[in-house]
This record gives sequence, C-alpha cells and structure tokens, in this order.
Amino acid sequence: ETKHSAGEFDIIGTSLGYPPFYFNIVQQLKWAGIPVRWKDRVGMEEPWPLIIAGGSIYGNPMPWSPMVDIVWIGEVEDEL
Repeated sequence: ETKHSAGEFDIIGTSLGYPPFYFNIVQQLKWAGIPVRWKDRVGMEEPWPLIIAGGSIYGNPMPWSPMVDIVWIGEVEDEL
C-alpha cells in the first residue's frame, strides 16, 4: 500500500496461524530480497528488518528459529 519494499521497514511482523501458510513467509522474504535465515541477516552492512512471528507458531517455534528473529508468545495487543 505504501509502495515501499519490505526491506525498507525496521520490523516485519506476521501471524502464522495455519500450518499450510507457514511457508508463505519464506516466499515473501525471498520476493522482497531479504535473506531468509537470520544468520544471513545479522552482521551485514545493509540493515535488514527484524522478523517477528506469532500465532500458533509459538506451540513449536523450533522449526522457525533459523528464519525469524523473535517468536512472540501471547497476544501482542496486550503487550504493546
């Protein structure tokens, strides 16, 4: 909507609530030119957005730990 690429933002937050949609975030990061693995984003000269994921992913966040920087547990509205 803003005509900015995803890589221009400081934070990207997503809710991963339905398992078949989990892989959409991987594809979206690729389309935006953002390295999928957090290890590839850390320590580079170019700053990359912080990737935060919530939703039912918190039930088992380990498969996503190589890709997201933070797994949010609980309702974000209550905390922000």
